[in-house]
Amino acid sequence: MATTNAAVAQISNLRFCRFLIGSASGLPRRQAGWKPAIRQVGNLRYVAAALRYSIAPLLLVVSAVAADWAVPESPIRFELKITDRPSADCAGIVAVLPDGGLLPPGAFSPIVLDGENKKLSAETLWHNPREGFALVFARPTEGDRVTVYLKPGGRPTGPGSESPFCASLLLYTQVGDASLEAAQRLAAEQPTGKSARFGLVDAIAHMENPFGAEDRYLSYYRGWLDVAKEGAYYFATISDDGSEFRINGNAVAAWPGTHDRSGGAKGQHGKSVTLKAGQYLAEYFHFSTGPTREMHLVWRSPGDSPDALPQTVPASAFVHSGAARIVTAESKSGAPVTAFSSEVAGYLWVQDKPVNLFYLRALFTESHPTNTVYVWDFGDGLQAKGKAVAWLFEGSAPREVTLGAAAGRAGTRSTRSVYAEYTPSRGDANLRSEREDYRVALLWRCRAVTRNRRPCADWSSDLWATLLAVTWPYEGLDLLRDVFERSRADVLTLKTEDRRYLEDVFVDLLRRDDPDRVLPWLERLTKEETDNARRFHWQLTAVDSHLYERDDWKQAKALAESLEGLANAAGPEGAVRLLVRYGDIARLQGKYDDARKLYSQAQDRFQKSRKDWRADAVRQTSFYEMAQAHIEQGLLNEARDVLARWEIEFPLSKLAGDYPIAEAEYYIAAGCRARAARTLRAYRQGVDLTENLPHAMELELECLEKLNRPDQLRELAVDIKKRFPNLELAREADRLLGR
Repeated sequence: MATTNAAVAQISNLRFCRFLIGSASGLPRRQAGWKPAIRQVGNLRYVAAALRYSIAPLLLVVSAVAADWAVPESPIRFELKITDRPSADCAGIVAVLPDGGLLPPGAFSPIVLDGENKKLSAETLWHNPREGFALVFARPTEGDRVTVYLKPGGRPTGPGSESPFCASLLLYTQVGDASLEAAQRLAAEQPTGKSARFGLVDAIAHMENPFGAEDRYLSYYRGWLDVAKEGAYYFATISDDGSEFRINGNAVAAWPGTHDRSGGAKGQHGKSVTLKAGQYLAEYFHFSTGPTREMHLVWRSPGDSPDALPQTVPASAFVHSGAARIVTAESKSGAPVTAFSSEVAGYLWVQDKPVNLFYLRALFTESHPTNTVYVWDFGDGLQAKGKAVAWLFEGSAPREVTLGAAAGRAGTRSTRSVYAEYTPSRGDANLRSEREDYRVALLWRCRAVTRNRRPCADWSSDLWATLLAVTWPYEGLDLLRDVFERSRADVLTLKTEDRRYLEDVFVDLLRRDDPDRVLPWLERLTKEETDNARRFHWQLTAVDSHLYERDDWKQAKALAESLEGLANAAGPEGAVRLLVRYGDIARLQGKYDDARKLYSQAQDRFQKSRKDWRADAVRQTSFYEMAQAHIEQGLLNEARDVLARWEIEFPLSKLAGDYPIAEAEYYIAAGCRARAARTLRAYRQGVDLTENLPHAMELELECLEKLNRPDQLRELAVDIKKRFPNLELAREADRLLGR
């Protein structure tokens, strides 16, 4: 927009203006930006003086803004870009501006200026202070940009009978008092819809509320029919519940009362009217009280058979307004304008209510100072910082959200309700990417709780069910860390199987990604557990942690030796598992004869404890196929269960059978390549030539390359060349050896 003030003309870079505002309000100064900015100002003495006093830069900017601010009374302005042309000049351009505390309190009128600061005719279509403001304005003769100011005071002009506009097709919906009378009262409000939601639609044909809740609500459609052909038109309404259709204020079709669609599905509720070519005000009133709903205007146009089934009045039968989107929003004070968008991405319905995933984003941030801080307030002490957040809302009820933005001492806040404007797609917890999306939103919720509070203290059963649904093996440590470290007391209140599942995933993740934290947590879990089998499980996990993560077989053996009593208290299988761990310790030391004896003792003890062990023996050949099938499908829990069963039924298979291959494949899939490499190395060094050895070497090679362990890679390559000089694998070894 053209500027008229000479002082403003001296500044060619508007970023410098914002920079000066920052310096006057106590914002940090970026020293590198001073000299280039000064060169852009014609009067260096004036600038030098201004920079000496903290108030001077602010006064300079205020004068610049004031000169460029065409409507001094307006505290805010929006620059709009026209994106769609109207189908008729009278339809104008419709734009929706955010409110929720951004716009002037009380009554105000829109002032719309084109690119030459010429005023365009405009009027108010809707204003709900908690939601937003809609206006229609005349299309400029040139250009596609306009600026909207909001002038306080006066009486806003709505779409009345004397309006020069034929804006269409508008829909207002409102929850609460669901009746035709309430819909008609809403239509008479000035401005329309002080408690309603608003939007543009293509036709009067919906089977849900496009703008929110669906149990008890009313609808008011307002638009203009564009009749091209004179003749008799039959209009009817199909609705659930009551409805009424008017043309130029006269009732044409009505079906009042509470009912479903069945009594009017063939267009029984309507009548024929003769219309000349031209434009006619069309109004449709509707309300819904039950679980089903429909708002549907149908017709038979001239030339249709009198017996033909009426069809939906098409979008082409209505005048349609153009549209504009907001490009920038600015406050006269220079404070960042706080507005945000909300988008529902999907929902998971695991228990009683759907849990909806929303993405909330601050708008117009490009024009905000770089040090602007954004704070989202979700009520109940939940606050999150950032330009954008992912959040979960339970059920379909609208939720109130406040966004505050501040740069130094200057800031604004806006509050509005967030709801699904359409039925989102159902999420799929079997998809890793979707699980990640919901875990991110749950983590936002956890971190929105102050450090002195438990983040999950007030979680509903639906949120817990969602957490369980998106918690899969070896996924989401950040979220589980927050849940366990800050809300352990709440985890302990869960059902035993749910708590144990979360604990198992959490410990596995710590072992892979944060091994230094594993042992303290295992000690804590052991103390908190009352079941002996579970306590033994945690202590045996500590043995594994010493053995695999810490490479400390002495400490692993010492701990194992202290578990004799707990192993017996854990049940018949406890002693067998402890023997298997002794065998593992010996195997990883390279004491293969000792390992064979220990595995043999464990296998004998297990088989003697089971009467049907001979029948179970045939299962040994199927363990590998079962484990591999689960791994290929990403079902790591099921694969681990197979391995756990396999190792106590046939522990000798850990030396020369398929077990080490399956175990390595499991840990590779879990991202635990260090453990897989350790297992494969022990297997390779403990056997001579087996049919599984080339595959084991190939897996070990892959792990060591990923882990970037050159010394171990060279040692493996030499072994491959020695044992299998004629296999393809040997050529890969040559590559590693640089031959």
